[in-house]
Amino acid sequence: MGGGYNMEYLLVLVFVFLGLLLVCVPRPRKRSMLTPEQEAKQKKKLRKQKAHAAKLKASRK
Repeated sequence: MGGGYNMEYLLVLVFVFLGLLLVCVPRPRKRSMLTPEQEAKQKKKLRKQKAHAAKLKASRK
């Protein structure tokens, strides 16, 4: 009696598998397309932010 549901079960399993693939496999990320000057600016800005954060942390102690 239950033999007619094989295709439906298979379809559900396929969708569950595809859903797991979507959730578990990370998407490739775009590399930031920066010129060398922009990259240097960004690094300098990041260094400034880190120094500022360290200064704040030291002043709180």
